[in-house]
Amino acid sequence: MEIEPATTNEEGVAENGETMGVSAKRGMYLVWEDLTVVVPNFGNGHTKRLINGLSGYAEPNRILAIMGPSGSGKSTLLDALAD
Repeated sequence: MEIEPATTNEEGVAENGETMGVSAKRGMYLVWEDLTVVVPNFGNGHTKRLINGLSGYAEPNRILAIMGPSGSGKSTLLDALAD
């Protein structure tokens, strides 16, 4: 998982030369690739994968919704991203 700064300079000009608005001048990208969460089972030695090979990103100045039914791993994903 990486946290990357948005690619603009102080004037809000992107690296490709396009001018960006004030709201797009600052921000961080949250990127995760091949995220796997494994929980050990101490009773018989086998493990259980809760999340397997998940990739995604969150952009600055955007709302990200994590949706799914009960037990689908939403809280596990947020816990893994928060470390």
